[in-house]
Amino acid sequence: MREEVLEMKQRLILFDEMQATEEEVLSEVGMSLDSYEETAERHYEALSDEDKEWVDKQLFEWFKNYKQFFGGGCSLNCSSCGKHNLEF
Repeated sequence: MREEVLEMKQRLILFDEMQATEEEVLSEVGMSLDSYEETAERHYEALSDEDKEWVDKQLFEWFKNYKQFFGGGCSLNCSSCGKHNLEF
């Protein structure tokens, strides 16, 4: 389950980064962006603390690599900006 949650959170970041339209999100995941966000959060909250920690670490590493590869101005200081809901 934690792998699925990680994938959902990665997709949410990509949707945000690429400013995906509702139609694009619906085509990609079969539901609205709001529904997908709620589903991802519900699945995340159902994880054990250990699995949440694993997802958070994996997501942080993935995002760091994503930003290094594609560039961009994000400082990964997610505890203050909160844009991508990464918690450590």
